[in-house]
Amino acid sequence: LRSRADVEAEHDRAVATIEAGPSTALDARLARHQHAVMSAARDSLAWVLGYTAEAPWTERPLPNPTPQQIYSEWAQAETVNHNSALMAKDEYRWWYGSAVEHALAWARGSDTSPPASPYGY
Repeated sequence: LRSRADVEAEHDRAVATIEAGPSTALDARLARHQHAVMSAARDSLAWVLGYTAEAPWTERPLPNPTPQQIYSEWAQAETVNHNSALMAKDEYRWWYGSAVEHALAWARGSDTSPPASPYGY
């Protein structure tokens, strides 16, 4: 797992981005995408840090998750990337799940970009 300080800093960046609101340069769809991604980063990292007991994707009660529980939640969220039916039915939920997968992969130490990175917004 990444250090607590790294996870806290990324969580705080996601919170600040949500509080700032969408960039005026974004159209409505991209603003919704940004909100889904930042909400997923905030929720996922809050769970990893023990700020909330509810897992971000499955909504299972898992307070203070262990590395195995973080992996399990990551694996559940990872399946959303292959769920074209969800993408067509609920695009926001699909974006959210994909971003949960990314945030948990990053928190677990995967070599990915930080989940609350600006994404060009």
